[in-house]
Amino acid sequence: MLPAESLKDILHRPGLSRFDQLLICLAVDADRPKSIREVKQIARNAGLTQVAKWNISAYLSKQEDKVIRTPQGWELLPEGKAYVEKLISGYIKLAAKKIATSLRDHLAKIKDPNTLEFVVEAINCCEAGYWRAAVVLSWAGAISVLYDYVVANRLLDFNAEAARRYAKWKPIKTASDFAQIKEFDFLQIIRAISMIGKHEKKELEKRLDLRNACGHPSTLEISEHRTAGHIEVLILNVFSKY
Repeated sequence: MLPAESLKDILHRPGLSRFDQLLICLAVDADRPKSIREVKQIARNAGLTQVAKWNISAYLSKQEDKVIRTPQGWELLPEGKAYVEKLISGYIKLAAKKIATSLRDHLAKIKDPNTLEFVVEAINCCEAGYWRAAVVLSWAGAISVLYDYVVANRLLDFNAEAARRYAKWKPIKTASDFAQIKEFDFLQIIRAISMIGKHEKKELEKRLDLRNACGHPSTLEISEHRTAGHIEVLILNVFSKY
């Protein structure tokens, strides 16, 4: 329900009661019951050091409509989850708005309609809080931008380098022809022809890894912060340059 990396910002917002803060801690990996020790550790990791002096059981025991204690530990009831969602909704919407606004600023530069559609859908996912989808679609838009740039500006260099690497290489003529090559290998080639630098390549490889993790069934959870970082890298190194 709530990734741990979001806590540092959320837990220290003004106006939250101690009980609110404890419920937010329980919302991390919300379906897993937590011992008092675990709740304290989650809070301390997020900088809420004063939690060490709190009688957590006493606070939670007063809110039987929102939490329940099982032999495995404390966990949120449906009413508790709904309460936490209400507490953090404004924060999540603010973060999403910043991400979407940054990406929207680059729409006018995108000429290819397919690429534009990917980016618009990524913006919509950000605004709705669909972080995994936003990661996948923003990468799809970014790699499409790179494909178009190669076709328009570096096609001879790219085909020459690819032919040197692959004996049965079929020369690229249009952006759709890039389907024959893996995106990781594409990044190696555009680095080899000096279209991107070494550190840009490494960072884009990380973006590709995250896209792969989000685009396939997995237990990975990401937050608006990681999504923002992912999209920021794409904005600085792809959308604003090509």
